[in-house]
Amino acid sequence: MKAKINVEQDFLARMSHEIRTPLNGIIGMTEIALTTRLDDHQKRIIGIIENESQHLLELINNVLDFSKIEADKLDLECVAFDLRHLMDGVGETIAAQAGRKGLEMNLFQSPDIPRQVLGDAMRLRQVLLNLAANAVKFTWEGEINLRADLLSQNATQALIRFCIQDTGIGIAADRQAKIFDRFTQSDASTTRMYGGTGLGTTISKCLVELMGGKLLLESNEGSGTTIWFDLAFEFAPLVAQAQSEHEADGPHEMNHLRVLMVDDCSTSRRFALKYLDVLGCQAQAAENGAEALERLKTSADQGEPFDLVLTDFRMPRMNGYELVRQLRTMDAYEQTPAIVVTGIQEIASGEDFRSLGFDRCIAKPMSFDDLKSAIAEVFSTAAPGVRESVPAPEGGQGRAGCILLAEDYHTNQQVACMHLTSADYAVDVAENGQAAVDLFSRNVYDLVLMDLEMPVMDGFAAARAIRCIEGQRKPDDPLYKASPTPIIALTAHALGNHEQMSRDAGMDDFLTKPLRRKKLLATIQRQLSHLAADNAAHRPYPTVLMQEKPPVMDWDQALSEFMFQEAVLTSVLEGFLETLDSQIKTIGNALRGGDAECARRNAHAINGGAANLCARPLSQAAAELEQAAQNADMTSAALKLAALIKERRQLRAFVDRKQIHQPCAAACRAL
Repeated sequence: MKAKINVEQDFLARMSHEIRTPLNGIIGMTEIALTTRLDDHQKRIIGIIENESQHLLELINNVLDFSKIEADKLDLECVAFDLRHLMDGVGETIAAQAGRKGLEMNLFQSPDIPRQVLGDAMRLRQVLLNLAANAVKFTWEGEINLRADLLSQNATQALIRFCIQDTGIGIAADRQAKIFDRFTQSDASTTRMYGGTGLGTTISKCLVELMGGKLLLESNEGSGTTIWFDLAFEFAPLVAQAQSEHEADGPHEMNHLRVLMVDDCSTSRRFALKYLDVLGCQAQAAENGAEALERLKTSADQGEPFDLVLTDFRMPRMNGYELVRQLRTMDAYEQTPAIVVTGIQEIASGEDFRSLGFDRCIAKPMSFDDLKSAIAEVFSTAAPGVRESVPAPEGGQGRAGCILLAEDYHTNQQVACMHLTSADYAVDVAENGQAAVDLFSRNVYDLVLMDLEMPVMDGFAAARAIRCIEGQRKPDDPLYKASPTPIIALTAHALGNHEQMSRDAGMDDFLTKPLRRKKLLATIQRQLSHLAADNAAHRPYPTVLMQEKPPVMDWDQALSEFMFQEAVLTSVLEGFLETLDSQIKTIGNALRGGDAECARRNAHAINGGAANLCARPLSQAAAELEQAAQNADMTSAALKLAALIKERRQLRAFVDRKQIHQPCAAACRAL
């Protein structure tokens, strides 16, 4: 029987690779297609292709995992990993999925859970992502909550409870016993309505049991589901003492800070208040802007104004921007720091939250570390400016170097090359391991991307050969580099410990297909970041300069347009600025009254006037506001109005400086 299972498992592994190879190409190409110019209908069609391809890939991976479990061949790793970082990553992934359905995503990690522990990080992440993604799938409104709480600990290990809670459709009591059976959902209608195989929960249950826990659930039909499990983790060597010392230090500078937390989601308020309590803050909460303003006024009248306002950005009736705008009109709060908590979509869109009156920005779901850092920076004189919790940019500002890509499948070559060249990397392609070794022996590369399964010579043998070539090069060799060239393994998720095998062969990192642009470029940047500049490949790359922000106003060009009559230009500018103030007020009233067309007309007029005066930043801000109003996106329009007001202030300051300097210049010429 066992021999039969082994044969079946080997067959699945080999066939899955053959299926995955073209499937990864489809997923990669659809991701690239979605970045091109498409109309809405085309985007919808290609988006469906991408989603369905991803679902098929997940199904293949689940079947493979299940076959490994049945064959008793799934081995767990025991390595040190950062538990808080893992939870943050899961929270960010699920927040993106929840955001697309309009759901609130909350993450709470007990601040006393250990950071560095021993265990299988990949499998723990897989369980949490499976269960949390299921929660999103079966929830149409409300929230998804992910928690990690410390139950107990001793000198060597900690017992931690992981909990996923949703406000979804729930599970009837008579069907709960079957929910973890393979290829089973609560009933046939669930499969018809939501799709899926039920394998994800089965695999999660098996993985939790392999890690020494038990998966439990509590649910009522129509009122959501809570799933939890407890796992014991040993502390990573040499970190237990450091962790206790770190916690003992404590954030003393935050003791007794009076903080008002504003959020329309009760769970978000509850989690934030717990974090603030651990930090020693005296915190209160309000569920909307009106209640917040009342609390702010009352505390100021009592002579105990709040030291900090922490607010959600998107709230009904009064959003975070409007709340802070009104906050600044109160004498007691003109200089009070304000931190905004918002979705990664708003942050990634490039909105300037400083221009809206905020001192810091935290991405949802908010973690304890993010909150602690943001508050520390707000009250630190040594940390000027805004540090937003935003991922680093994907690509470099110019060519970062040359990459050798070893990949035998043509479509995967195209996908990888498109991702790399879009980030200004030069790429050489080898169709098998032997060709990669030959190219490496004749050239210097900054990094190698190595597929593991290729004809002629596989990736493991090619990596060992490359390390051998590097070891034979001498300092007087023109191809010599002081540091080894990073090699990143590329493979589909397959049976066998490919990641460990790749590291044993001398590779530095590991990526599973399909290659997603963001993760690919982030992994490359991480590997290149530690290399010295003089180890870069010596190739004549063109220099790409960073684009500078245009000046507030092109004074010389404007003078030329006005036939070099400074007095006339200055007079027109003053008239424009006077009218601009009135137009800005009109736009603000229109947005509050829901009159998008009025806002659009005035923004259009500002755009034209600013362009005629060669004030490009102001013209651009007005154009963006005009577009938002045309789309009837009032929240975006409010953000664009704030940017417009900022550009107006800068133009006013520019004109004032010109009026001061011109009389002085005239006086000098008279002398």
